[in-house]
Amino acid sequence: MAVIQYSKAHKIKEDRFLIMVFKIRKVVLQYKSNLLIGLSVLVGMILVYIVYLNSRSAKELRAAEFLGQAHILFENQNESDAVTLYNKVIQQFAGTRSAFESSFYVGVLYYEKGNFPQARQNFELSLKNKKNSLLYVAAQAYIAATYEQETKMDLAVRHYLETAKTSRFKFYRAESLLNAVRCYQSLGQYEEARKICQQVMSEFPKSDFEKRANNLLSLL
Repeated sequence: MAVIQYSKAHKIKEDRFLIMVFKIRKVVLQYKSNLLIGLSVLVGMILVYIVYLNSRSAKELRAAEFLGQAHILFENQNESDAVTLYNKVIQQFAGTRSAFESSFYVGVLYYEKGNFPQARQNFELSLKNKKNSLLYVAAQAYIAATYEQETKMDLAVRHYLETAKTSRFKFYRAESLLNAVRCYQSLGQYEEARKICQQVMSEFPKSDFEKRANNLLSLL
């Protein structure tokens, strides 16, 4: 039977491999207790995080229940009870998505009552929830509208343009630009108003937005 002959170079590599294995084994045995402690700490941290996520999920679900009830009252025009329930969500479930959404709807109710500073305060609070992009843009537009209602046209136009800039929704972008035209017109800044009209006509051809921009342009 033929005997396999290993080269000297192969033997050296094999010896180095064995030496490395023994070194690793020595390190593991030396720090075994520390490794176990570290592993226990890691497992503990994971368990704490799981508990946190579960408690947060429960909090979100509970907040969503109250939010749904508040929406029903809102739709049925029971504004007083709706505001009470929305405020309960805001106060007891702060930081949840439902709390940010509640702030938005409280803002809408204050806006409709003509309490623009209070409405703006609630809209600004709802802006902290950037995950709901539609609600975020709507809150921005409402903030601009509160300034316009207070005839603070310089602030209104700034916020309308900011809304148009950040919005990925065609409707809100176009409406905000057209609202900015109206504010520029009130400020007597007709050249700026014309530029925005031309921008809307260029961005939204063959649309109702183009027609409205053209009509505004004819008045400037």
